[in-house]
Amino acid sequence: MSTEIEAVATDLKATMAEVMAVLARELDEKNHQLERAQQQILAQQQLTIQANERIRLLENGHFSQGGKGKRTISKG
Repeated sequence: MSTEIEAVATDLKATMAEVMAVLARELDEKNHQLERAQQQILAQQQLTIQANERIRLLENGHFSQGGKGKRTISKG
C-alpha cells in the first residue's frame, strides 16, 4: 500500500510540474502581449500629443504657406 501511495504521489508531483510549466508559459505569453499593448498605447499617446500640438499651432495662427504651395509650421 505504501508503495502505491508513493507511486501516486510521484505521479502527482510530475503532473503538477507539467501544469506549472504550462501555466508559466501561458503567463509569459500574456505578459508579452501586455507589453506589446502598452507599447502600442504609448505610441498612440505620442501621436495624439503631436496631433494636438499641431492643432494648437494651427489655432494660434502659426501655420504659414511655404514655397510651391507647401505648408509649413513656423517656429515661434
